[in-house]
Amino acid sequence: MKFKIGHVADIQVKNRENNLYLSYQSGLDDIINLVTIHEMDSLVIAGDFFEYAEANDSERKLIYNFLSKLSNVPTLKEIVFIIGNHDELKEKKKQIKGNALSQDVNIGYNPVNVFVDLINNLSVEASEKFIYMNKSKIYDSKISDKIKYISY
Repeated sequence: MKFKIGHVADIQVKNRENNLYLSYQSGLDDIINLVTIHEMDSLVIAGDFFEYAEANDSERKLIYNFLSKLSNVPTLKEIVFIIGNHDELKEKKKQIKGNALSQDVNIGYNPVNVFVDLINNLSVEASEKFIYMNKSKIYDSKISDKIKYISY
């Protein structure tokens, strides 16, 4: 049995000083069209959805709409996404007064977590297409027991 697997990485949506919304929307729609035309079974999106970890509303909207549209591509049986270093807010070391030990403190919000909300609000059929690789482990493919995705 053959599978068509697409791979996209480093989308790095940025809509700040210059209004690049329509340019990014066009590029993301091109990806959807390629997935549709080539009747791909799986699409792997490897990190860096955003240029900045603190994505603004328009940047999140672009990716949110992109993933929503992908979930409706009939041949696409799985959408595998992995957060990249640009998508993740770094942890900051904070000294505890009077103690030589330091502790990790999460300093904010991870914009990719928005997509978990998206997935939870889709129809059961659409939401089951997503594989969110957010831990170091082996993830089973939804299209074949012969395909394993490894996140580290």
